[in-house]
Amino acid sequence: MSPSRRLILWLLVLVPPVLAQDIPFTLKVEVDLVSVDVMVADANGVLINNLQQSDFEIYEEGVKRDIEFFAPVSAPYNIFLLFDGSSSTSDRTRFMQDAIYSFISELRPQDRVAVATFARGYDVHLPWSLDRTEAFTSLNEIAARGDSNGTRLYSALERTLRREFGDVSGRRAVIVMTDGQDTDYSHNSQGDLRKALNAARDSRIPVYFVALGAPVVSKTPEQLRDYMLEVRTYMQLMADRSGGRVLFPRSLDDLVPMYTQIAQALGTSYSLGFLPSASARPDSFQRIVVKAAPAGVRITQSRDGYTAR
Repeated sequence: MSPSRRLILWLLVLVPPVLAQDIPFTLKVEVDLVSVDVMVADANGVLINNLQQSDFEIYEEGVKRDIEFFAPVSAPYNIFLLFDGSSSTSDRTRFMQDAIYSFISELRPQDRVAVATFARGYDVHLPWSLDRTEAFTSLNEIAARGDSNGTRLYSALERTLRREFGDVSGRRAVIVMTDGQDTDYSHNSQGDLRKALNAARDSRIPVYFVALGAPVVSKTPEQLRDYMLEVRTYMQLMADRSGGRVLFPRSLDDLVPMYTQIAQALGTSYSLGFLPSASARPDSFQRIVVKAAPAGVRITQSRDGYTAR
């Protein structure tokens, strides 16, 4: 399996309690559940999409845990597509449009999508919708947006997590395409980061970054290296806190196939969750292993474990 394919398989944008189309139920919880999402294939690599909750087992550090929620492959999902509209990404607009078109084209009839861009401000181009025509029309607004020299990435993420999902229930996730800059120095970007991290903790909506290459900035090679390390560290922190991931396309040409495969992965994965161990040491890494029947199947997990609180 190629590294890029393996990377995509790990990007399973599936999250906490969901409403399956054919199994209506509502699950409300006041505790922090640990979610893990899996793709299951047979020995020949053919995906298996008809398993039930009873076919799965979850182990935390070798100890079997009860499955507190389960979402079958057929469960709908709600994906918020967030795009960096600042001047540092203005040369990538066409790639953003093509990636959205590719993603939306792969959605199933029951799946909803919303689209927004951010820079110093925040623009919603498509509220939550099942209408694919509306979704494709939103691409024109992205092309016509005004560029800005300020970028409030983490403020935009906090708003998305706190406000844009509203009463949206079921499978939820944010996919943000950005170079990771947060450069509007008229505000406290560190404060925005803290607020976004708190919003991720409270909402339990995973944030997935499609991280574009280094922007053109007035820095020495050493300064640029240190700057990009900081930028990527912040993105990784946000992804880890929310249960998401950071993906690094090798070039802009990778964006369209990456979004296509992301959408395909969404429709072929199960979502499971369990109560974390009460005895886990704070900040310790707890390993998760998912097993499934029948014997011999291949399982791809969205995460190997979690950091205890």
